Amino acid sequence: MNYHSLSDHLKETFGTKVYKLSLSAGCTCPNRDGTLGYGGCSFCSEGGSGDFAEAPAPIAEQIKNARRRVDAKLPARIPENERRYIAYFQSFTNTYGDPARLRDLFFEAASFPEIAAVSIGTRPDCLPDEILDMLSDLNRVKPVWVELGLQTIHEKTAEYIRRGYATGATHSRSSKMPTNASKSAKSLSLFTSSSGCPGRPGKICWKPSPGWPASAPVSTE
Repeated sequence: MNYHSLSDHLKETFGTKVYKLSLSAGCTCPNRDGTLGYGGCSFCSEGGSGDFAEAPAPIAEQIKNARRRVDAKLPARIPENERRYIAYFQSFTNTYGDPARLRDLFFEAASFPEIAAVSIGTRPDCLPDEILDMLSDLNRVKPVWVELGLQTIHEKTAEYIRRGYATGATHSRSSKMPTNASKSAKSLSLFTSSSGCPGRPGKICWKPSPGWPASAPVSTE
């Protein structure tokens, strides 16, 4: 198997090493606010598994603060004006909210010249058509990555971890089924990825789909 790291892929795409800025969209989750349940998935932290994300604040302030922390770890030989970052909306479900507010937020983040791409963590059941169309518009400004919280392909494990959606259920164009949500995003030229939780009780939680390209970028973060 050929291993092509995400870091190498980003260097090839943007011409330099790219660093993530963990930001907050100020969203919650349908598995926390009572729509589907309370308390969230069993694997999710109190911070929505974005414990290093900036606290909700104006996006310019979040980017400034996140850059300060990340830049402190970077080699001084890299000039500040040559540093590039991914605006990573990580905590909770970042497409679960008012589409107009999220549009303004994501577009503002993409407007900063040092932001090379926008990465958005969400759930497959929180990608209605209006959100997908907005992300497609954003993708014309800066590359957009949609990170889907799949966690497991097995229904019993999904129930055990209280994921809150059935793998085979359908909803709107995007569908609640992770593979269909991914196909809908990819049809709009959005880069998609899925997160998994290996080692949970029951069967394995995730495995590549048949035909998964051996040269696909792999993140070990």
